[in-house]
Amino acid sequence: MKRYCEASGRSIALQGEICGPGIQKNPLGLDEVQFFVFDIFDIDAQRYVPASERHKLIVELNNDDLGDKIQHVPVICYLQITPHLIMIAEAYRHTLNVEQEKASNPGYQGPLSDDSLWPCFLDNVVAQVVQNLVDQAEGKTFTGHGEREGLVFKSVQDTAKSFKVINNTVLLNEKA
Repeated sequence: MKRYCEASGRSIALQGEICGPGIQKNPLGLDEVQFFVFDIFDIDAQRYVPASERHKLIVELNNDDLGDKIQHVPVICYLQITPHLIMIAEAYRHTLNVEQEKASNPGYQGPLSDDSLWPCFLDNVVAQVVQNLVDQAEGKTFTGHGEREGLVFKSVQDTAKSFKVINNTVLLNEKA
């Protein structure tokens, strides 16, 4: 890494996790200690590098024959929230407005105002999204050895925004 920083004129910091024997009961079942990068901070620019740049940097850092190779944490997928998905949510909100108004008002003349059912819609959608994320967090690690700790979701547009959904099974087993 020192050689890369000197050659490129960049100052970067790797952020990651060490896994393996003797570390948190080795949930991945690794035979040796390994380091997995999940973020790279560009010290000069004072920002986290975007995912595409992070992967390119790891390839560049691994382009020598010296030392151990740097690994990135496993990535399940990249998903962009598009205007199309927003349109689907808006259509669902409109349908919910119409159906609830028809059910409660036989003289219905048109959709309700945005203020009337929007909180109900949001509560329902948020509850479904949260449950879906909790369900996805359950499962085996990428090595197949044990239960994964959870899933991390990171914004591609704003690299400073992320959140983690914990696998409830693992959480409950830790408390026991």
